[in-house]
Amino acid sequence: MSKLPRSDAEIVEDLRGKKPADERAGDGGYNLTDAGNAELYAELYADGVRYDHRRSLYFVWDGELWMPDCDGALTRFAVEAARRRGLEAYTEGRT
Repeated sequence: MSKLPRSDAEIVEDLRGKKPADERAGDGGYNLTDAGNAELYAELYADGVRYDHRRSLYFVWDGELWMPDCDGALTRFAVEAARRRGLEAYTEGRT
């Protein structure tokens, strides 16, 4: 799992060479809705975020252990996903 927050430059570099959403294989990207945002979030962080229903806590993988999210990591992940989406839209017509 990458360290956060990432800079705009790092996100743009990650997006370089990717096809526009309407040319991607499969379902063609994510809808521009809350559900689409949730699907993007899940794809980006599925390997590093877990929810424990028994304890009503979110856990974040720190590379060695699952740790409770005590410092707002999930919020930072959401901010990165939103920034990534915005930058992808901005750079899509420029590549």
